[in-house]
Amino acid sequence: MSRGTETTGGPPVPPLGGWARSLFWFGKGCFVDDLDSALHVAFSEVWGRISLDADEVRARLARRRGAEMSRPPRAWCLAVRAGDLRIEPYRVAIVPFYRDGDVEREEVTLDAKVLTRICAPVALDDGGECLGTVAEKLGVKSEDLSWARKAGVFRERKSRRFRGWTPVLYCDYLLDPSSPLRRGADKLWAWAWKTAVKRLPADFAQVVERRMLYRYVRGEPKARGWRWVCGGCRKLVRTIYLPLRDRNLAEYFGVKVEGDEVDEVVELPRTFACTRCHRVRYFSRVDRHGWNQLVAHATGGLLYGREVRKPEYWKETRRRAYRPSVRRAKSLRREEVRRLLLLGLGVGDVAKELGISVNGVNNHTRVIYREAGVHSYRELRRLAVGNSPCNEYDNATVLIPEATKPSPERT
Repeated sequence: MSRGTETTGGPPVPPLGGWARSLFWFGKGCFVDDLDSALHVAFSEVWGRISLDADEVRARLARRRGAEMSRPPRAWCLAVRAGDLRIEPYRVAIVPFYRDGDVEREEVTLDAKVLTRICAPVALDDGGECLGTVAEKLGVKSEDLSWARKAGVFRERKSRRFRGWTPVLYCDYLLDPSSPLRRGADKLWAWAWKTAVKRLPADFAQVVERRMLYRYVRGEPKARGWRWVCGGCRKLVRTIYLPLRDRNLAEYFGVKVEGDEVDEVVELPRTFACTRCHRVRYFSRVDRHGWNQLVAHATGGLLYGREVRKPEYWKETRRRAYRPSVRRAKSLRREEVRRLLLLGLGVGDVAKELGISVNGVNNHTRVIYREAGVHSYRELRRLAVGNSPCNEYDNATVLIPEATKPSPERT
C-alpha cells in the first residue's frame, strides 16, 4: 500500500526503518520514541490482518462517529487565558468600550500571528531565568507562579542581584502558558501538543469579546480581572479553546473506504469556545480509558489500545497524591447504598429503590469497595458478616480496616 491510495486492500505497511523513521509522524522532525515505534509495528501487523476484511475495516472506521473520537483532546487545542498579560493594546487589535469612565468590555482580534506568540510552548534557558522573566514569558504576574513553585514544577535557587536575593527558576521540559500550574501536556501527547501552533492556518482571525469584572469597595469599583464571553453558551469563562485536529496514522498511509464519506474523520469547529461547548477531553494515565483514547486518536480509530504495546515509561501514576478527607462527614447516600447492597439487592434494584441513576450507584459502590479494601461484592459481604457462613445479612455492619476509618469529629 502506498501513501494516498484510496482503497482498503493492499500489502501491510513496511516495518519501521530508514526513510520511515525520518518521515514518521508526518515529517515534523519529532524524535521517534517507543510510542511511535509501537504504533507503527502494531499498525503494520493489524492492517495486514484486516485489510482484506472490508466489514472489519468499516467497523473500526465507524468509531470516528462515536463519542470517543468526536471530542477533541486537550493536547489538540490552543488555549488562551482572558487575563494573559501578553494581550497588549500595542501588539493586539483591541477595541475598548467604556461605561461611566471604566472599561466595560473589549473586542479582541485573535489572529494567527497573535496566537503563535501567546500559545507556543515556553522553554527556559538551561542556566535558569529570574522569576520576573519567567512570569513575563508566561504572561502572568510573579505572585501567580507561587502555586506552581509549591507544586514542584520548577527547580529554583537564590541568586544575588542588585536589589537583593532573587529566585532563579529551572525547568527541564516545555511549559504551557494556559495551564493552571504551567505544566505541559503528557509526554505521550507531545507529538500533538508541541506542534499545535503550526497547524493554525495563516489567515485565521476571530474577534472575541472579553469583559472586566468589578467589585465595589466603599462604593468605588475595583477591577477583579478579565473573563471571555464564550461564543457558544455566552457564559463568562477564564479560558477559551480552539481545537486543531492533527493528522493521524490512517490518513498518513491513505487508509480509506471507497465511496463512504460517513466514516471520514470528524472535522472540529474552528472557533473559540469554552471547554464545555467544545467538550474537551482531558487525558489521565489513571483513567482506564486513557490509553485506548490515545491510540484511537493517533491511528484514526483503526487500532484499539489492547493491540499496541505500551512504552516502557508508561506508569499509571497520579500527578497529585491521593489525600483522603478523614474529618469529612460520611455520605448519607453512600451508607444507604451500602445497606441495600448487603441486603442482597442488585445495582439496578438499588437505583430503583433510592431513585438515583445506575451510574450513581456504581460510583458509590466503587468507593465502598476501596474503603473496605475489597474487590467484589462477595468479599464485601464476607467481610461484613465477619466470615460467617450465614446467607442472610441481618444487622451486621461493614468492618472497615482501622487505617481507613475516619477520625471522630471534634467536639
